[in-house]
Amino acid sequence: MRSFYIVTNRQKEGASETEQEIRAYLSQRGAACAACSLNQSGESYTDPDHVPEDTDCVITIGGDGTLIQAARDLAGRGIPFIGVNRGHLGYLTQVNSGQELSSMLDALLEDKYELEKRMMLSGQIFRRGKSAFEDIALNEIVISRKDSLKQLDEERLENPGWYKGNSLLGMMMYTDAFAGSLKGVQKKLNYIEECGVNCLHLMPL
Repeated sequence: MRSFYIVTNRQKEGASETEQEIRAYLSQRGAACAACSLNQSGESYTDPDHVPEDTDCVITIGGDGTLIQAARDLAGRGIPFIGVNRGHLGYLTQVNSGQELSSMLDALLEDKYELEKRMMLSGQIFRRGKSAFEDIALNEIVISRKDSLKQLDEERLENPGWYKGNSLLGMMMYTDAFAGSLKGVQKKLNYIEECGVNCLHLMPL
């Protein structure tokens, strides 16, 4: 390998110094090295258009999250990745600074390495039968509650009797008897909402 691209998460302590060390090490040995810093203002960190076409390897400096994000941004380019850990415990970024770092760089420069293929995951969110969101991921896909729902959870913890109020109208139904299937229930959500129902208990699932 003779051409490298470095993605650095400068929020990690020591990441900038590690980047300078890597760039100097590679340059002294005649390798080409371009770099970018993570920009968290947009939807992605790494702009694929800024990565040279002849890049042999992407080196990420940060934690597992840095490598995972860069892998998503550059998916489809077919470029090998290796991560340098400047965070906490790293499962994907297993290379640390010092002698371990120089040994890794020497192996890349001398083509003494083995590539390990990783499977990318594709996830979609459907709302009322239509795709509302689609994205790819490396390692895992996590679905979490949005901030407004987390706030609602906190409010309900402070008021354990929230369900006794008059703001809820519940309906309990047998899925198969009402609509045949969950998809059938989904098609009748407009009708359920028109009835003023905002709490639905389905049986059996």
